Amino acid sequence: EGLLPVLKQRLTAAYPQGIYRHQALALEHLLSGADVALTTPTASGKSLVFITGALQLLLADPSAKVVALYPMKALGNDQFSKWKTSMESSGLSVAVLDGDVKVKDRERLLEENQVLIMTPDVLHTWMMANLHSPTVRRFRDQLRLVILDEAHVYDGVFGTSTAYLMRRLEACGPHFQLIASSATIGKVDSFLTQLTGRTLSLVSATEDGSPRQEVAWRSITPPGGNAFNNRVELLMGLADAGVRFIAFADSRKSAELLASATRRGETTEEPVDADFIAEADELLSAPGILPYRSGIEAKDRQRIEKALATGELRGVIATSALELGVDIPGISCVVLMGNPPTQKSLWQRAGRTGRHGEGCVLLMQDAASPFHGNLTDYLARPIEANHLNLENRSLEFAHVLCATVEAEACGAAWDSAALSGLSQRFHSLLELERAGGQVLEQELWDLKSKAGGAPHRTFSLRSGKETTFEIILRDDRIGSISFPQVMRETYPGAIYYHLATPYRVRCVKRNKGVIDVTPERRYTTTPILQS
Repeated sequence: EGLLPVLKQRLTAAYPQGIYRHQALALEHLLSGADVALTTPTASGKSLVFITGALQLLLADPSAKVVALYPMKALGNDQFSKWKTSMESSGLSVAVLDGDVKVKDRERLLEENQVLIMTPDVLHTWMMANLHSPTVRRFRDQLRLVILDEAHVYDGVFGTSTAYLMRRLEACGPHFQLIASSATIGKVDSFLTQLTGRTLSLVSATEDGSPRQEVAWRSITPPGGNAFNNRVELLMGLADAGVRFIAFADSRKSAELLASATRRGETTEEPVDADFIAEADELLSAPGILPYRSGIEAKDRQRIEKALATGELRGVIATSALELGVDIPGISCVVLMGNPPTQKSLWQRAGRTGRHGEGCVLLMQDAASPFHGNLTDYLARPIEANHLNLENRSLEFAHVLCATVEAEACGAAWDSAALSGLSQRFHSLLELERAGGQVLEQELWDLKSKAGGAPHRTFSLRSGKETTFEIILRDDRIGSISFPQVMRETYPGAIYYHLATPYRVRCVKRNKGVIDVTPERRYTTTPILQS
């Protein structure tokens, strides 16, 4: 009850048997004005709730705006097509606004679209830093719904910073409703309250009404010998049998080397004499297997996703970049190369299969695991709770500096009541900063000096300020990498694999944030580490 007639007619036509119980319950909470936590399993139809709730608001108030926050660019791009189909059928529009969008185009996207798919990073670094702009200010004033998908990702530093961000966003304008969702989250009530500063109406797995596809689990104990060879042979066997799969590895380098060896049909990490360097277009047009990880250019990442969805690729070897809710049809098998680092990762990765039919998960368990050979006990482990630390002084003060800039930009519209759940120290520091005072503690003074007048750009949500390097081949950018990864993977002289192709690192230009590479034979290198 309460849905607009046009939406009720559309849902009745699309789902003559009715929508699922958890979807109906979540929509009822939204229609009553409540905030909602939706924690049903993967592939249970959470997007229907997001999109229907957004349409209800936007059709009732054409001036309203909706923000859908996805923690990774790949996930936002994957969900874009779902949003686009539904919005355009109602005469509305949606756009993706992430770090790949040029700054000069961003305000136009805010003006022209009713729904903006964002990463939390661009919301913090760009939008909140530009509230003095009339366009950005107007967008915030019209914001009526925020969707926080894959909430389990908001953990540690990233989660703590996002908790501050959600409160700062609330302080900068009129109240908006909130939907938070995740299929894998522990101690959900207390965590989401800490993350958002709100009490949400919970719709959990106990109310899930969606059918569950059969997913078979198999624990694999490879024969003795080289573990790398065993993995390559397994992936080659799946590809030869026509099985479409996603295999998960726990490092970028491992994903690249496995993809490179599997594409060539070789089970060795030893140097070979092949001096063949394929261009990205050539790689993407050839059927086979490719790596999928962070640091791949947006256009290449999107083409890999499309090729996998259409069946042009037999499989991908991915890092955690693909473990979130990306919906790729036809994936009948997930291969786990060793025990995932957490139970959250385990169930998110397993959730990539069985979404549109029966599926299978192959777990190549680590011999050192205490659960080796005991799959039942391993799967029965509880999902870990998320941990936020809103008492961390450095993070707290970084967000005090951001809030000070935002309060000045918003003027009388800024409402400190949204920050009421934060510590007394936060409010004391904020009051001091707004009054133009100076902190006395050396640690905080150093942070303020580092920020200058741009705290949003200085302090990222995911860590301290971390330089990103561009990887350049013959004056063309082929990818990017963070500084800690540079130290492990692209130090001078290293062989760096990108889209299963090897390159020699010629030079690291640290001041410019550039790494020059050149094509190389298929060698591998290992960093010399010091303690």
